[in-house]
Amino acid sequence: MKSPSSQHSEKSKRGNYKNFLNRTFWVSIFVITGLSILFFLPDITFFGIELKKIDILSDIKKDSNKNASSGLIAQINNAHQTFNDSCKTGVTCIRNYSQEEGKGMDAFYSALDKASQQKVRIAFLGDSFIEGDILTGDLRDMLQKKYGGQGVGFTSIDNEAAHFRKTCRTTNEGFNKHTILDKNNKIELIGLSGQYFTQADSVPHASFELKTLPDIFSTLGNCNQSEFFYKGNGRSFNITARVNGSETINFQAEATPGLHKLTATNSQINSIRWHVDEGRGAVFYGATLENSSPGVFVDNFALRSNTGKRLIDLSEELLRQIDSLRHYDLIVLQYGLNIVHKRCTDYSTYEDELANIVKKLKHCMPNTAIMIFGMADRCSKGSDGNFHTMNAIKSFIIHQENAAIKSGCSFWNTFEAMGGEDSMEKFVESSPPMANKDYTHINFEGGAYFAKLLYDALVWGKQEYDRKLQLINNNKN
Repeated sequence: MKSPSSQHSEKSKRGNYKNFLNRTFWVSIFVITGLSILFFLPDITFFGIELKKIDILSDIKKDSNKNASSGLIAQINNAHQTFNDSCKTGVTCIRNYSQEEGKGMDAFYSALDKASQQKVRIAFLGDSFIEGDILTGDLRDMLQKKYGGQGVGFTSIDNEAAHFRKTCRTTNEGFNKHTILDKNNKIELIGLSGQYFTQADSVPHASFELKTLPDIFSTLGNCNQSEFFYKGNGRSFNITARVNGSETINFQAEATPGLHKLTATNSQINSIRWHVDEGRGAVFYGATLENSSPGVFVDNFALRSNTGKRLIDLSEELLRQIDSLRHYDLIVLQYGLNIVHKRCTDYSTYEDELANIVKKLKHCMPNTAIMIFGMADRCSKGSDGNFHTMNAIKSFIIHQENAAIKSGCSFWNTFEAMGGEDSMEKFVESSPPMANKDYTHINFEGGAYFAKLLYDALVWGKQEYDRKLQLINNNKN
C-alpha cells in the first residue's frame, strides 16, 4: 500500500502532465493562428529584399498553376510546333487561331494588300503599358513608311499621359470626363477608348485642341483631315473647327442620338481646335488628325488602370456604329498589368472573360481581326536580392493564349519576343534603359524595341499569307 506522500506525488505528476498538454495545445493554436495571419499580411520587405510568404498548407494544397495549366500547355505546345516550323529565325510569329477561312489575321493581311487604295486601321486597346503612344507611335511610323498613311489617328479629348506624349499635344476646357473605371458612368456611352466626355453645366462652351508633333516621326507632318466624334442630344447645336489658329469651319450638330462624325479638311492641318457651343446633354469622344490618302492608321486607346474586363459591357449598338463610321481591320487587346498578382497563378476565370470579350467584338465587328497581345515580363525582387520574373506571369500568358484558342483570334507572345525569363530586368539595366525601375512598364526606348518586334511579326505574317495564296493559286492551275 502506497504512503500518502507517494500518492500525493503521483497526483502532482498527473496534474503537471495535464497542464503541459493544456499549454502545448494552446501554444500550438497560437502558432498556427499566427502563421495563418502572416499569410494574409501585405508583402514584407527587409533591407530591400522581399521575404517569402508563409503558407503552412502549401504542401497539401493543390498547385493551381499545374492543375489549371497542364492541359492547356499540352494543347498550346502542339499548336506552337506548327507556328515555329514556319517562323523565321529571330521573329516571334503571331499565332492565328481563327478556324474560319479568310478571317482572323488573314483578313487583316488581305486588307494590307489594298493599303494603296484604302485606309487600313489598327486599334490598340490597353492600359498604362502603352499610354502616351509608347510602342504604338513607333509601330505607326514603321507601318506608314512601308504601306503609306500620315497622321496620329484618333485621340481622346483627355488622357493622363497627354503631357508626355511625343506624337501630339492636346488641350481641352469645359469638358467633364467619364471613364469605364468610374462607378457612376453610363456604360452604354463608353466607346473603345474607355471614356466619354460631356460639356460642363457651368460653362456655355467647351473646346478640344489637337496638334501633331512631326519632329520625331516625319509621318505625322502631312495631315489634311480631322474628324470629330460625338453623340447627339436630341437638339441641334453649333460646333466649330478652327484650323491652324485661323481658318474657321462651322458645323450644325446632328440632333439624333446615334454616333456621328464631322469632317474638317484643309490642304495642311498642323493643329485644329474643335469648339462646342451649348452642347450640354450631348456626348463627345475625341478627334482624328491624319491624311485623307490611303495607308495604315494606328489609334492608341490606352487608359491607365484599365483591366479591360468591362469591354464585355460595352453597348453592341455603339460598337456597330463605331465599326460603320471608323472600321478597324485589326484590334489589339493589350491588358494584364492591373490583373496579374504574384500570389495568383490560376486565371481560368479571366481566360473565359477574355474569350467572351473577343467573341463579342467579333460579333459586333465581324470583319475585324482580333489579336491578344500577351503579357510582357514583370519582375520582383527575390530572396537573392535580384529581380526575377513573377511566378504568375507565365501562367497568365498561358491563360491569355488559351482565350485566343477558345475565341478563335490571334495571339502574340510578347514575353517570348522580349527574351522570356527575367528579360524585364535586362530592359531596366540596359543602356539606355528600356524600362522603368518598377520592372513593369517600358519607356519610349523599350516601346521602340517592342514596336520593331511586332512590326517584324506582322510583316512576316503578311509574307507567309502571300506565300499561302500563291501556293493555292498554283494548285488551282
